[in-house]
Amino acid sequence: MTLDILLDSLELENILGFESLFLDLSGRGLSAVDGENLDNPALENNGSGKTSLGHGLTYGLFGKDMKGRIGDKMLNRYVRKNGLARVRFHTSDRGSGQETHYIVSRFRRHAKFKNELHFETGTIDLTVKQDVDATQAKIEEILGMDWLAWTTAVCIDRFRFISGSDAERKEILDRILGYDQLRTIEEIARRDMREAQTAYSGVTSELAGHDRRLGECDEGIRMSQANETSFSVENERSIQEAVAEIKRLEGLLAETDVADSSAQLAGLRGRMAEIDEALKGEAPLFEMLRTCETESATHSANHRRDSAELANLEREQRDLASGRLTGTRCAACKQPITAEFVSEHLMEVVKEIASRKERLAAENDLLAQYREAIRELNEAKRGFETLKTERGQLVAVEPELVAAEMKRAQELSAAKNRIENLRNNVHEKRAATNPHTEYLETERTKRKKILQEKIDKKAELERIKAKLADAEFWVTGFGNAGIKSLLLDHVMGPFTEMTREYTRMVTDDQITLRLHTQKELKSKDEKRDVCWVEVANRHGGEDYLDQSGGETARIDICAAIGLNDLAASRSNRTIRFLFLDEPFEKIDAAGWPRIMRLLKKVAETRKVLVVSHLPDLRMQFDKRLLVRRQGDVSRLVEA
Repeated sequence: MTLDILLDSLELENILGFESLFLDLSGRGLSAVDGENLDNPALENNGSGKTSLGHGLTYGLFGKDMKGRIGDKMLNRYVRKNGLARVRFHTSDRGSGQETHYIVSRFRRHAKFKNELHFETGTIDLTVKQDVDATQAKIEEILGMDWLAWTTAVCIDRFRFISGSDAERKEILDRILGYDQLRTIEEIARRDMREAQTAYSGVTSELAGHDRRLGECDEGIRMSQANETSFSVENERSIQEAVAEIKRLEGLLAETDVADSSAQLAGLRGRMAEIDEALKGEAPLFEMLRTCETESATHSANHRRDSAELANLEREQRDLASGRLTGTRCAACKQPITAEFVSEHLMEVVKEIASRKERLAAENDLLAQYREAIRELNEAKRGFETLKTERGQLVAVEPELVAAEMKRAQELSAAKNRIENLRNNVHEKRAATNPHTEYLETERTKRKKILQEKIDKKAELERIKAKLADAEFWVTGFGNAGIKSLLLDHVMGPFTEMTREYTRMVTDDQITLRLHTQKELKSKDEKRDVCWVEVANRHGGEDYLDQSGGETARIDICAAIGLNDLAASRSNRTIRFLFLDEPFEKIDAAGWPRIMRLLKKVAETRKVLVVSHLPDLRMQFDKRLLVRRQGDVSRLVEA
């Protein structure tokens, strides 16, 4: 089924400079869109709102204007609410003539419908509730193009095709010709290819990891084997050393006699007991010594006193015997001393002297006895001192003997414990399992597992290679060098023929345009996929950028109309409408008639609106639409 898509009308409320607008878009023919700016006459018709017709139409269908502005930026700046852009269009089946009418209503900050998008036929509501994107996709599906294709080939405010980049030209052609589905498939294939490449890199990396792990396992096995042998040798050496040490310690125990040190300590303690027993007599002896010394001192004092008294008696004897005292008076009684008194007293003195001498002799004997006893007691005292000195020496030696005995006992106990530990150690080592044997077995099992994983990964890598080859095939097949290239080759001829007719009309066949999908590199040996338009000027530059301003303007108009023709001829959707904003802007007056002749020819098969501010051309249009700005409001006045 082949459909013609025809625009019926445009309604704007509070959009851009318009408070209210209704524009009839039905039928065919060439219409001029002129303007008057009564708010600022110095600007003449600039700023009147002429181009806003194209912006409003584009916004109504796609949600953004020709410049890409969206949302509140599309509202009338003085009202800022209750925005509405409504576009009516219908499709006509070329075979059956059946028509389907559609209404697109886009609201912005509307009191009732908020920011909703409504899409309906006369009887069916096609709106996807609460999903503007899904509703927009339905509109674009009916129109057969999206915003980029629309603003490049249908509603044009600037010519971007030839002057754009290679990627931009490819994208524009994809959108106009409906090849974006091929691009979607290509992207899916590229995604699969990237996933396969990522998986390939991952598995390759894993294989490298497996090789590394296998190397580590081989090294581990080698080291484990060496460690296993080393452990066995070292274990046997340790057992032999322990056995030798046990024999040495057992010999040491046999040679050691604890009784020797014990007998020495017992003898020392016995002698100390004897000395302690002997020292018990020290106190009585000291008491006797003190008594003898006291008695000796007393008798010595008496002896000295008696000796002095004897000396006095002997002196008195001499005095009495000499007769010198006879006739003298007594010093005590003052009586005269007679010879009879002297004779009697002399006799008494002699007797006293004899008595004193006897007593002195007895005292001398007693003093001699005391002195002998004191000497003997001092000798005994010195014996006690010797015993005390000996005991002190024994007390000093006793701890050494005790310590020696304890040390010997500890050494013997330690030797016995050491022998027991060594015997247990020998038993454990003889019963022990070589730990490296178990680790060696683990490493061998691990190596087998890694080797199997490597085999599995190699198989997986082969599957990924096949998947990658498939993805690369589809990327090439659906890329510019594949199906798309064949399709583009199919449209290159029609585009060139269309534009050739148009350039012949506006340049007297001096300039031709040719669409290419490949470009030969300087090496001449290879070509690169690239979308570019060759500009051939018989009397000018060899490239688009080499042309003059007027020439590039004519080229852009011809290319834009050629793209519009491509859009009209593509698949089963033909939009019979063209909007051009200021196409005469860079063209001198001599070129106007040629452009007008071209536009009239184009208008034979579609509705064409041309925004222009050239009064000399007004009469050459089938119809003139006047947009007048007054009081900050734009209004449409048909003339």
